[in-house]
Amino acid sequence: MKRLLFILLVFVVFQSCAQSIDLNDLKISDRDFKVTYWKKDSAGLDSTITSVINKDSKELKSLTDWLINNSTGWGNSIASFASPNISLTSGNLRFLIFKDFVVIGYSDKNNKSRQLTKKVDIKEFGFLIE
Repeated sequence: MKRLLFILLVFVVFQSCAQSIDLNDLKISDRDFKVTYWKKDSAGLDSTITSVINKDSKELKSLTDWLINNSTGWGNSIASFASPNISLTSGNLRFLIFKDFVVIGYSDKNNKSRQLTKKVDIKEFGFLIE
């Protein structure tokens, strides 16, 4: 019985690390995105700056290129995440960008809600900050 549980645990861990993103599910090129930047001032107070990225913008092209180059190596997550450095939202699609990881939440082609995470450096998203 212990062996079966160990094998099941290894399988679950392997599955959570072996996820990839199907760009067709995201439909990024069909969307405009609301972008919010969170910053702390010298007193430690949060402030936000909000803008819109149009579907035909260079930033969205760069985001699509980033996703093509980073479509594998994602893990499933059921956790809730708050206070990202940058968020991009459009309908049921959201990107939460933190200092050292990113979260993508969306509904796949079967209308199943998915939330995936990947360890990355926020500097990879410099194209959103320029």
